[in-house]
Amino acid sequence: MKKVFVTIFALALALIGFFVLGDQRVDHDAGQVRVSIHDGEHLLREDSLTFSEGESLFDILKQEYSLLCANASYQPTEDCNELLFGSPVILGIDEVLTNWTSSYFAIYINDEYSTLGVGNVYVEDGDMVRLQVQYLGGE
Repeated sequence: MKKVFVTIFALALALIGFFVLGDQRVDHDAGQVRVSIHDGEHLLREDSLTFSEGESLFDILKQEYSLLCANASYQPTEDCNELLFGSPVILGIDEVLTNWTSSYFAIYINDEYSTLGVGNVYVEDGDMVRLQVQYLGGE
């Protein structure tokens, strides 16, 4: 009888351990990306950021920086949930601001200009991302 009790107790502990440990989510890092922010003339900040699999560049940036996005009228808002052209439009990163009419953030991945919005860009481990203010109309 003692062996049966010990066996049942051991099985119960094993099941509890399975459910407790099996329910914990493991956040697997997909890698690191190097992000540099330029105001059009000067490098203002450069960071190495860790990201998880499936995160867009926007997801990575919003974890590290204070972002200002455009609403549907292209007015600045801290609510970056509106999608314009299928992606948020970033007007400001920390203290670096654009106004969308005469300046915007250009995205370069490994020195190649990205034609995708920040919410549609997915990076790989070791990529270099440059967010650079581009001026329009000769400014």
